[in-house]
Amino acid sequence: MVGSEMPASESGLQTVKSRVNIKDLLNQVYESKDLLLEIGMWACIGFFAGYLLKRYSGIIALLILFVAALAALNQIELITITINWHSIYEFFGVQPALATTDNLTTFVWDWTRSNIILVISAVVGFLVGLRIG
Repeated sequence: MVGSEMPASESGLQTVKSRVNIKDLLNQVYESKDLLLEIGMWACIGFFAGYLLKRYSGIIALLILFVAALAALNQIELITITINWHSIYEFFGVQPALATTDNLTTFVWDWTRSNIILVISAVVGFLVGLRIG
């Protein structure tokens, strides 16, 4: 038939070359170097947290019990614990975050959802640190 000729198809190598551009890949890696650095930093933080947790678990458990005892004594009003957040913000030179919610759990969940790659890298680093520690 005259009108049904099939066009010449490209070879597999030519198709890969047209879809994969080395310069574009290098530009994407160069543009995402800050993200890669941040992922590595969170992985290191997770690693050290896991390593130190396993290595010094007795001391950490004692510290948690001490803080829980202070919170309980504060709750029954035997002691009063006041944190001057304004002085802390001023000392570090930061502004308080404008949170859309007063619930800490919701705030942490929103941050986790918006930074899922960083959370995953920190968790992986934490698990590796627990394994090695």
